[in-house]
Amino acid sequence: MHYKSGLDRGQLILFSTLEDSIEEDNPVRLIDMLIESLFKQYPERFVYKGCSCSGQKSYSPSTLLKLYLYGYLNRISSSRRLERETRRNIEVKWLLCDLHPDFKTIADFRKDNKEAIRFVTLRFREFLIGEGYVKGQKITYDGSKIKACTSKDKVLTTSSISLKLQNLEKQLETYLEQLSGNDHAEDLQKEMESLCEDLGIDRSMAEEVLSLKSRIVELERIQKELESSPHTSYCPNDPEAHLMKSRDGYIPAYNLQTGTDAENKMIVFAEVTDDVNDIGQLKGDYDQTIAQTGITPQTVLADSGYCNFDQIEAIETIDEESCGIPKTQCTIPVPDSPAKEKDRQNGVSFIHDPQADIYTCVKGKKLTRKNRTVTHSNTEYHVYQANSRDCHSCPLWNKCTSAKNGRAIKIPKKQEFRKKYTDRMNHPENRKLIKERKNLIEHVFGTLKRWMGKVPILLTSKKKVQIEIDLYTTAYNIRRLVSMENVPVLVQKLGNYSF
Repeated sequence: MHYKSGLDRGQLILFSTLEDSIEEDNPVRLIDMLIESLFKQYPERFVYKGCSCSGQKSYSPSTLLKLYLYGYLNRISSSRRLERETRRNIEVKWLLCDLHPDFKTIADFRKDNKEAIRFVTLRFREFLIGEGYVKGQKITYDGSKIKACTSKDKVLTTSSISLKLQNLEKQLETYLEQLSGNDHAEDLQKEMESLCEDLGIDRSMAEEVLSLKSRIVELERIQKELESSPHTSYCPNDPEAHLMKSRDGYIPAYNLQTGTDAENKMIVFAEVTDDVNDIGQLKGDYDQTIAQTGITPQTVLADSGYCNFDQIEAIETIDEESCGIPKTQCTIPVPDSPAKEKDRQNGVSFIHDPQADIYTCVKGKKLTRKNRTVTHSNTEYHVYQANSRDCHSCPLWNKCTSAKNGRAIKIPKKQEFRKKYTDRMNHPENRKLIKERKNLIEHVFGTLKRWMGKVPILLTSKKKVQIEIDLYTTAYNIRRLVSMENVPVLVQKLGNYSF
């Protein structure tokens, strides 16, 4: 038969090295140079183990960092899978100089070295900014729900806790009735051994009673925490995760806040939060971006979920040297509230007379300002209300309102800024920017979630989840960089760069 034949497996191969196995344009060389450069310039930031000269030698933190960056770049995040790669993957053999750390060593390093991983992430972003790959003039923010490492079935809510407590108390009552007496049952925890022998109580039953009591105490503790917390759910496996709405329904998750530079679509900001929505995230994301990168964007883009006028106004504050133009301008669409959408469908509208401070409805009825304010979502509103007799005689009465005292509307105290901002968002140039936003950031989440797979996060707690996000975002930026520039050129730039 006319087939190609491979090498004889028993044939000796001379003059072959690991270096010969890796091409010059392989991205693994970029990972190696990045970690080596940082390790040489900042050795004190990577102290992990190996400080003592006695005992078995430890693995260098640079070795394990290289392994993790390679793993996350190639969609391998499990420590056990990474251990297997060290023995069969020629790229990993080259990167680690044929070292083979076990999975426990690999897992412990990721768990215990948040600061070192964050340091690499921020310094690599610094390199991208210094070499001009990130301009920072236009940054787009968005949030996405990342499923936590816990099952939805184990999530507790206030209603589920109440139901569980009722069931447990019924079970406990049944067991207590089966014991020789309730008085004996009260002392089970202190003297279970002697009670089981002297009173003839079945040991398995006594243990079940103690288990039920401990579960009731724990559920009552969680119930009290939820009552004093803004959150409505509790995940026993990861208490810092919460139920959040996603495309797959409500899942235990974290809210990943990401900022992407418009120049080359690289990630300049990525922080894990436990807030269920984005309405209060804009100012914090903006401030942390400046603190981490040292760049102040000229334009900030985001979707309507970030439309918090107080935070937008704070970002667009004009200083004395800006000639009346803010350093940063926000381009965030203003969402219509359900009430405004309903009014629009029913042909209801209001016109404001600033001199008289009166609103007039489409039917000419006056709404005057009341001597009270209401607060909603940390925003204070003035209340304007019509006369009930005018509303009752209006043909739009049933469509406009069902209130007996007449139609009332809430107007924010800082209405002037809101109106100017809303008018600005209707400008054709800003409407074009709003449409452009999706092209700048949506693919980032698509890529990251494809890399993450069905089980996106392996660690629990917000701090540890942040470790994985830092690894993913650094790997993402490496992938973007390699697609723009030749690896040998990048290796040379990294080797000459002073972090």
